[in-house]
Amino acid sequence: MTTCILAIDQGTTSTRAIAFELRDDGGLHPVAISQIALQQHFPASGWVEHDAAEIWTATLQTCREVIAKAGGIGLGRRDGRAAAPRYRLAGPAHRRRHRPPEGRGA
Repeated sequence: MTTCILAIDQGTTSTRAIAFELRDDGGLHPVAISQIALQQHFPASGWVEHDAAEIWTATLQTCREVIAKAGGIGLGRRDGRAAAPRYRLAGPAHRRRHRPPEGRGA
């Protein structure tokens, strides 16, 4: 399986996810990109606000689209002793409903 890194770029105007293939020479090559524009709200002059739920939804959607475009990306975790197994996310397992993280002190 090719080693990829999934990067999420959360900007003021959009959410973007990019899958980079890690090459043998240590370089990175983008293999899939997805971007969704975010609605901006201007409650006062010089202010901009965003809907947190829209950001969360856009993040999930762009990541799912990148995973699909890349043909599935394996996830692995490494601690100091052994590598955990990798899981393919291209199938139905990644389509579970996800809950947004709860805010602190909620």
